[in-house]
Amino acid sequence: MKKFLRGSIALLLTAILAFAAVACDKTDGPANTGDSSGAGNKGESVTVTFNYNYEGAPSARTETVEYDDIVDEPTSPKRVNYRFTGWFKDAAATQAFDFEEALTADVTVYAGWQLTHVVLSFDSNGGSVVESVTLEVGGTATQPTNPTKEGNLFSGWFTDSAATTAFDFATPINADTTVYAGWTEDKGNNVTVTYMYNYEGAPSSGVYYTDTADKGTLGVRFRTPAAPTREGEYEFSAWYTDAECTTAFDFNTRVTASTTLYAKWNNVYTFEAEYTKLVGKSGVGFSSGASGVEMAVKDKSYGNAVKASNNWWVSYLYYNGAFIEFDIESDSAVTDAILSLRLSVEFYDIILSTSNFTIEVNGDAVNFSSINLDGALEGEDNKRPFETYENIATISLKEGKNTIKLIVNNEVAPGEIENGTIKAYAPMIDCIYVKTNASLTWEPQTSNIEGR
Repeated sequence: MKKFLRGSIALLLTAILAFAAVACDKTDGPANTGDSSGAGNKGESVTVTFNYNYEGAPSARTETVEYDDIVDEPTSPKRVNYRFTGWFKDAAATQAFDFEEALTADVTVYAGWQLTHVVLSFDSNGGSVVESVTLEVGGTATQPTNPTKEGNLFSGWFTDSAATTAFDFATPINADTTVYAGWTEDKGNNVTVTYMYNYEGAPSSGVYYTDTADKGTLGVRFRTPAAPTREGEYEFSAWYTDAECTTAFDFNTRVTASTTLYAKWNNVYTFEAEYTKLVGKSGVGFSSGASGVEMAVKDKSYGNAVKASNNWWVSYLYYNGAFIEFDIESDSAVTDAILSLRLSVEFYDIILSTSNFTIEVNGDAVNFSSINLDGALEGEDNKRPFETYENIATISLKEGKNTIKLIVNNEVAPGEIENGTIKAYAPMIDCIYVKTNASLTWEPQTSNIEGR
């Protein structure tokens, strides 16, 4: 009997132990295998590593959260000359990290950065020190005061230390850049070119820049300075040998005597499309039309992203022959006025050229540089930002009234655009700019937008 009881008890204990083993192994998640991915962490925790993602960055910070929980987004980090763009799953910052996603494994997230400023450094190659400058990405630098070096003449700034390739100060700077001073032996037989601002009240007693080189040096070797700037609606045009700007300086001639050059300035006039004569006109849109002043569209829902110069533009020009015109008075006849356009595009990309878009000045079509209007955004609530297309045509203006007309000159083939009423490809027109030394006026139709 005792032997039977001992056997029964042993069997019972074996059953209990087997049940306990099965119960311990039966969990809602995988077994903890020690995998670094974090599998099997349920009931424990996961680690989130925030990698600042650039060379020389501070040590990564870590956060520990419960398994299957979310992590709070940390305060945005700072980096000199960069803008933080968010946290990403990959170091290339192509896949955004979702802070609402429950975490079941250890994870590293990476900071994304966009370059905002660059540094232009000046290596004077043994000359006097020239301080570096910080610029916005894509900006240009003003040429600094020339360095000096005993027994040498400064010959300009170059992209290489051997001073073989000249640096152009009109070049946009998109990355940290170093330029190098060039030097020639001072033989004591020198001439100087002095560049004058050439307007009343200019700084530095009117002197913008001076440069010295050997007598007989080609003008082009005098390292022409970056274009000067002037407050107000003015744009530098060219250097002239006289203050009246009647004779342009030829940089391909040799300078045999010290010379003074004078800047020519053009006035920059802005003529808004929404102030042209719209009454009596009609237009076509993608799914509806507009007439008269309704063709002037207000930037009321898209915010600063559209970047219309006066918060208004003209649209609905989607049919062959649609046009707007600018009636402008000039106090003198000129043959070298420069025309620029500020445009955008909606619905469809288009390359504007003389084959599908006409620019007329006083009834004569003018040649102009093609304009690639790409990046159209889909939907009524999205608008591609306006851009200025500089110096697309040189035009002649007569004394008195001039008419600049922008005309749509194309037709959409039947079936080319589905589910729309558009009959031609056309830009949205913000404004035009005319650069000239003539004095221009016009009568803007401000009533087009009053009260709207």
